[in-house]
Amino acid sequence: MFHVGKTPFTYKGCYNDRRIRAMSKYMKKGNGNAANCFKAITAKGYKAFGIQYGGECWSGPNAHSTYAKYGSSPKCKNHKGGTWANDVFLVTGMYVPEVMA
Repeated sequence: MFHVGKTPFTYKGCYNDRRIRAMSKYMKKGNGNAANCFKAITAKGYKAFGIQYGGECWSGPNAHSTYAKYGSSPKCKNHKGGTWANDVFLVTGMYVPEVMA
């Protein structure tokens, strides 16, 4: 599925994390926000990502099935996660920017 000028991921909620990560890969190039993280994780073929601790990007090859392993959390704020908490997003398609005529 392609999303022209729309967000190609959906928000799932806020989930706890622990030292043995629910999402195993820290994606440094995706830090900052959900759009940056989406670009970094789709380049690897991953299907889900989490934003934690104000902007850290976390994902991994099985993130779409492991993100909720520690249960939901109330700690996330403004889609930037929280301390040991991921704001989780699932990939729903590819992003194709709108072309201005």
